[in-house]
Amino acid sequence: MHYYPIVPPKYEGEPDNAPGPFYVVKDQCLLCGLPSASAPRNITFREGGCGGPANHCRVERQPRNWEETVALMEAARSSRIAAIRYCGTDPAILEWLRVHGCAFLCDTPEA
Repeated sequence: MHYYPIVPPKYEGEPDNAPGPFYVVKDQCLLCGLPSASAPRNITFREGGCGGPANHCRVERQPRNWEETVALMEAARSSRIAAIRYCGTDPAILEWLRVHGCAFLCDTPEA
């Protein structure tokens, strides 16, 4: 998969997100379980412990192929709180998000 440059994220991401263009916004997870069920290879749920970080979803791994990319975008599209975002510049991903009414999830100005 070809990687395009990323732009600065609009929001602070969870510190344990995998580096890359998809990220989960810090402190926005509602513990619904939807993202990790929709994109289990890429999004995981982290349970906080006593005195540890709060429970939250995170991008465990950036997508490695188009199938994983679509699963992650579907998870983002299904989320009611827009906590999964894209700060990349891949034209195919930007177009998919735009066509599916999710351009608001892009941090890229031209999205």
